[in-house]
Amino acid sequence: MSTIKHPEEVAALSERLRGKKLAKFARDHRIPGGAAMIYQHMVGKRPISLTTGLAYARALDCALNDLSPRLALEAEEMRRALTGVDLGVRQLSHRDQAYLQLLDGLTESQREEEFRRLWDAKQHNDALISELIKQRA
Repeated sequence: MSTIKHPEEVAALSERLRGKKLAKFARDHRIPGGAAMIYQHMVGKRPISLTTGLAYARALDCALNDLSPRLALEAEEMRRALTGVDLGVRQLSHRDQAYLQLLDGLTESQREEEFRRLWDAKQHNDALISELIKQRA
């Protein structure tokens, strides 16, 4: 029988997920690996990765350190290593961040419909701009 490597993580996650339907939780919060992986984390069969730990922290509205001091340290070390490194990532405005939060609360089909609506509006605006440019020439 194998020894659980991070019993504090198992206990913290199990406590926070007590009474939750794992499949629904996994779907609603897009937890990597789904309900099966959540179960393996809750019983200590698999260690929690940084990506999944961050997903749990967001889904459970808690600090990563509350679930796993090990992962919080890993994240902090990564943050320090990347400080001052240009990753070529575009900084999002507050409006962009708010829009992404709104989209995150929608189902996949609702997001697709919203994207289609915005795309159609952009196409319409582009056509109007093109027409105005032609008229000015």
